[in-house]
Amino acid sequence: MRFYQFWCIILFFLAACSGRNSEKEVKQGKIACTAYSLNEPSEVFELPDELEEISGLAAVSDTHLICNEDETGTLYIFNIRQGKVEREFKWGKKGDYEGTALADGDVWVLKSNGKVYRIGNYQSPDPKVTEIKTGLDSDCDAEGLAALPSGKSLLIACKEGEADTRIIYEYKLEEGSLAGEPYLQMQLADIENHLINTGFDKFSVGLKKMLDPKGSSGVMFPSGIAVHPQTNDLYILSSKSKLLVIYSDGVLKEAIELTNKLFRQPEAIAFTPNGDLYIGNEGKGGKGNILKFVYDQQ
Repeated sequence: MRFYQFWCIILFFLAACSGRNSEKEVKQGKIACTAYSLNEPSEVFELPDELEEISGLAAVSDTHLICNEDETGTLYIFNIRQGKVEREFKWGKKGDYEGTALADGDVWVLKSNGKVYRIGNYQSPDPKVTEIKTGLDSDCDAEGLAALPSGKSLLIACKEGEADTRIIYEYKLEEGSLAGEPYLQMQLADIENHLINTGFDKFSVGLKKMLDPKGSSGVMFPSGIAVHPQTNDLYILSSKSKLLVIYSDGVLKEAIELTNKLFRQPEAIAFTPNGDLYIGNEGKGGKGNILKFVYDQQ
C-alpha cells in the first residue's frame, strides 16, 4: 500500500469516529420504506430446488407470479394463495437468464449478454420463442427487466457501468430498438449521499472508492427492477450491496438498506396489480424464497 493511501485511511477512520454516535438516530430513521415494512414480510414462500437460483419475477395477477432461474430456460407459474409452483414450462436452452417481464400479452426474458427472448403461448407445449438483439452487449451485464405500464416498452438495467453511474435503458417494442436516450442514469453520488449519515459511512464509502480499480463505491449493482402499478415509481434492487432504491419521475426518492437475515441474495422483484411487493432471494446453497410485503397506501 502506498504511503499516502495509508494516511488517507487513518484520516477517514478519525472522521468516522467523530461523527458516528451523534448521528445514529438519524440513520435509523431512514431505514424503513414508507410504503412497505421491509423488516416484516407478511409471508415467506420457500421455493423448490429448481428455483434455488431464482433470477426473475413478473406478476400475472394478484394470485400468480411467473418465475425464472438463471440456468435452464424454464418458466415457473407460482400460485400465491397455495404458496407453491403450479406449473412449469420449458422454453429454451441453458443460458445465463436474468429478469422477467410481461408485455404485449407475452413473457419476456432477459439474458445477461443483453438479448431478450419473447415467449408467446408460454403455457403451451410448443411456445413461440423469438430471440431479439437489443443493442446491448455483455459489457452491460444486463440483470434487471421490467415492462412500462403502457406495455410498449421494456426497461433493461445494466449491472455494470462507469465508476459513478448505472444506466437503465428503454427498449421500444414497436420500433424494435433502444430509445435514443437512457431511461434513467443513476448517479451513485446521489445514492451515497442519501445513505451517508455518520462519519463511519463517509469512511466506508471513501475507503471503497480508494481501493476499487475504477474508483467506485460499489453502492449500486442492479439485480432486479420493477415499476409500481399504482405510483409508477421505479424500484431497483442491488443484490451485491443489499440495497433497494426508489425513483419517482427520474428523481431518487428513497434508498433502503436491506438486512442480511431476510435478504440472503435479492435477485428478483415484482408487484402484483394491488401493489403488493414480492422479492425473490437466491438460496446460496439452501432454499430460495419469495418474500411478500403488503402495500401500505397511507
